[in-house]
Amino acid sequence: MPKKLFSIPLILVLVFVLGLAAVNASVYNGTVVLTCTDWTAMNTGSHILDRNNLSSNLENFLINIWDGAGTLLYSRGFTNVLGTYAVGIGSDPYDVAPQYNPIRWQLSSAAGNGLPLQIDFEATGTCDGLPTYGSVGGGGSEPPTSSPQPPAVSSTPGTVIPSGSVVGLLTADTLASYAPGLSTDITLHAGQTFWVVGLDTTEAYYKIVLANGYLWVPAALMVPTPGAPWYSTPLPTRIVD
Repeated sequence: MPKKLFSIPLILVLVFVLGLAAVNASVYNGTVVLTCTDWTAMNTGSHILDRNNLSSNLENFLINIWDGAGTLLYSRGFTNVLGTYAVGIGSDPYDVAPQYNPIRWQLSSAAGNGLPLQIDFEATGTCDGLPTYGSVGGGGSEPPTSSPQPPAVSSTPGTVIPSGSVVGLLTADTLASYAPGLSTDITLHAGQTFWVVGLDTTEAYYKIVLANGYLWVPAALMVPTPGAPWYSTPLPTRIVD
């Protein structure tokens, strides 16, 4: 689980938390604090896992965060044994800094073991100093009106996902690269899914879509996504720039 954060930046406002009632799903009974740099969901309520979407009494749950423009700030998949976790979920920094309010946090139970994806809990917050998307001078014309579904990058403004791209599953933590072999400081985690565009000329790296841009990851770490709607569709083997 993500490590606990012991200090919270002063520039934060938690404005609203919404629990989505569901039967046999990840249930979070606490609150979520969203800052300009990170999220915390712990020590205010329990997290109950009772949806066996991986078999073997395990639940795979997802946390996705977007800013007001729909840019994906954070995306992780976690797996734990079914049961009640009194301290909650955890905390972690964003991978991408928000540019617009509001910041939106979403907890969902992943598809698998014959079960569909299910959204369980949502929270929103604001970051002091950021404009509100859709407001006068805030950029855009309308704020997002519906929750993007994983993989959220498919609807990110400004990102073109070429025809023939396939959603792949990352099997191990790795640093993303801005070009094959040239690492960034963005850490991607096992269990995350991304649109895979194709291979580099050496066939050692896959080009993926993240937020509103493209990055590269080692090809050996990406595999076809087993769950719906992809059902292990082979990843593209075409060579891309």
